[in-house]
This record gives sequence, structure tokens and C-alpha cells, in this order.
Amino acid sequence: MAVIPRLIARYALPLYLLGGLGLVYYVFSALQARQRQAVAMFALEREDALRQSRRAWLMAGLCVLLSIGVYGVGAFVVPRLPPTHAEQTPAVALLFTPTPLPTTPPTPTATFLPTPTFAPVPTVPPIATPLDRPPDTPTPQGGVEGQQATELAACTSAGTQIVSPHNGDHLSGVVEVRGTASLPEFSFYKFELQWPDSEEWVTIQTFDVPVAGGVLGYWDTTPLAAQPGAYKFRLVVVDATGNYPEPCVISVVVEPPAPGD
Repeated sequence: MAVIPRLIARYALPLYLLGGLGLVYYVFSALQARQRQAVAMFALEREDALRQSRRAWLMAGLCVLLSIGVYGVGAFVVPRLPPTHAEQTPAVALLFTPTPLPTTPPTPTATFLPTPTFAPVPTVPPIATPLDRPPDTPTPQGGVEGQQATELAACTSAGTQIVSPHNGDHLSGVVEVRGTASLPEFSFYKFELQWPDSEEWVTIQTFDVPVAGGVLGYWDTTPLAAQPGAYKFRLVVVDATGNYPEPCVISVVVEPPAPGD
């Protein structure tokens, strides 16, 4: 049943045009019927004109309800529908792709990496694979938190990119998230967060307007100040069929706000 709301959202513009044209046509017909009723000389003609006027006003109301229904489906129903394969593709990758070992040489050209979303936290973190922004990756400082912060962002899709904040940044307060969230047949994109020592992703924000190289949104880290530490933050861009490419994942360290902020 999730296919019908997505089809309605996909063809919302033609449906709006249909509702608008129908509204104009039936309002014009109702006004004409009212004029005929006013100048009719016989009771039968007046009754017929009255019936036509009522029927036209009823159809005009249905056109308005059609437009309202299309808007409601696109604005409230579709963004809350779960993606068709939202949690299946990463699970397959986890079952059939071996977890990289710390001694595995870096593979710059590899594109199908195990999604860190569902991989169990290893005792010794794997060696980070250099990707697009090696200068943004801080030098490892030792310890589990330092090694997690130096993992490079997994942003393999051109339409799913986080430019700022950078992988390994220390954050506090309200953070501006910049990048790209744009796909053919775009439906919506969302921010998800993974707590330390957890394998579950929690959706914290959802947006229904595509962005190409701009501000994706603002993330308020203040509620996490009571539990500072290393978090994983990712961008997921979903198309109209419910599918999405590899999410863009970064590791950040959330810190309490400085005194006086």
C-alpha cells in the first residue's frame, strides 16, 4: 500500500493542475446555472438550473478536496513511510562481506565497504581507508576514541555527501551541516545518529527538499552534552521508490558546551 502514496506524491503537480482546472470549470458552470435560474420564466426551467448549480458546486468542492488530499499525502504521509529496503541492503553486506582486519592494506578504489552502521564494534578498530579528504582526518592520538575519530567518512555516492562538519571534528552546541542530498526521483533525506557502544541508528531529522552543495540543516548537539563522547552521524538520501545509495557516515566527538555559552 506504500506504493500508492508515493505515486500520488510523484504526480502531485499534474493532480494539482487537474484539481485547479476542475475547480475553475465547475465554478463557472455553477455561476452560469445561477444566471439561467434568475432569468427562467417557468418553474421547470428554474428547478433544472438549480439542480445544475448544486451539482457544479459539489464537483468544485470535490476538486478542492482532491488538491488538499494530494498535499496531505506528499507533506505528511510519504515522509513517514519506511524505505522499501531501508534495513536490508546493509544487513546483506554485513553477512557476506568479511570484516576488514587491522592488517589489511588500504584499498583506495574499493567502493563496496561494510556499512559501519551494523558492523559490531571490533576490539581493535580497522585501518582507515583513505578517501576524498585525507587532510581533514586528524592524526590518531591513541585510545579507542582517538581511533574512531580518525576513521574516514564513507561518502561513495555523489548525491549523498557531507562536506561539513568533517570526520573527526569535535562539536558542541548547534552545528551547521553542509553537503549534497540530491538524487533522480528524489523523495526525502534524513539525519541519523548512532550512540557510543550502540549498533542502532536513530533518525533525528527529515527533510523533503533536495540540496546540491549547500546547507542541509542544523543539528543541535546540546541534548547530548550530558553524554559526551564519540558518535556516528550519517546522511541518508531516499528516492521515490524507497531505495537509497550508500549513506554518508562521519565520526564526530560531541563535547559539553564551554562555560558561558
